[in-house]
Amino acid sequence: MKQGAIFDMDGLLFDTEKYYQECWEAQAGEFGVVHNPDFVKAVCGTSKETMFEVIRRYYPSVDVQEFVRRCMEAVERRMQVSIDEKPGVHEILDFFRERGVRMAIASSSPRRLIENNLKTAGITQYFDAVVSGQEVKRGKPDPEIYLYTLSRLGLPKEDCLVVEDSVYGIQAAKAAGPACIDMFGETPFSPEQKEDVIKLSKKQEELLLQFYSRQSQITNQYIRGDERSFTIIAYPMPEIGDQYEEIFDEIIRINTLDSKTYEKVQQALIDALDEGEYVHILGGNGNRTDLKVRIHELKDPSK
Repeated sequence: MKQGAIFDMDGLLFDTEKYYQECWEAQAGEFGVVHNPDFVKAVCGTSKETMFEVIRRYYPSVDVQEFVRRCMEAVERRMQVSIDEKPGVHEILDFFRERGVRMAIASSSPRRLIENNLKTAGITQYFDAVVSGQEVKRGKPDPEIYLYTLSRLGLPKEDCLVVEDSVYGIQAAKAAGPACIDMFGETPFSPEQKEDVIKLSKKQEELLLQFYSRQSQITNQYIRGDERSFTIIAYPMPEIGDQYEEIFDEIIRINTLDSKTYEKVQQALIDALDEGEYVHILGGNGNRTDLKVRIHELKDPSK
């Protein structure tokens, strides 16, 4: 089990993203600009500086500082009335506390807003540290806020995990080093195609297909397929047995090694397979799997 867990706040612990969405849309109307639905996704989880850049890109005619000020004041007034927790918050916090895991908040929101939300929800006591976007120079997706939170907890990155829900937050967490877990407690969502939905015309679909085709050609030209790879991580289920937590932690440790160390591990496995004749697969815990998979013989393993 990890010794520390760092949580984002908006959209993860509390269902606050809807408040921001409502306020951004209302402010667009007050400032006389047409609300762009993509704006909400682009601005979600950003630092103040990045937020300003997004606003300038989507709404170049507005007074950015006044636009943000009015929205933040409206959101804060709304949260003082009540705040909706996401499903599973108390359960996951209790789970970590019972196992002695130290917890922290790392949120781009102002400190007074974070503290007010934690107090309103009655969960302040769970956290050993609270870090706001006001305490770092560079916000998400820069990893600074997570690196600083790690120092506040007094724990190395290998002993912590991050729970995030936004694209910028996940990028920041991965750059900082801890294992990153995407959001929990979400109700499964299946989109429903409406007849009146805005669709691409046939000409637009042809242009999009041409774009993807050309994009693929450029990628293959400059980033050759034989020079890139991806990793699939299979996490164990609790049914694996009494060593579930130990196995889970070991998988996290291996897959969050620095790239050079990870490269050595991979190469050692490849070298062993290159020299082998077959792989013997045996089942465990009553599973009767007993397979031998022959490996193609290499004439020159050095290649």
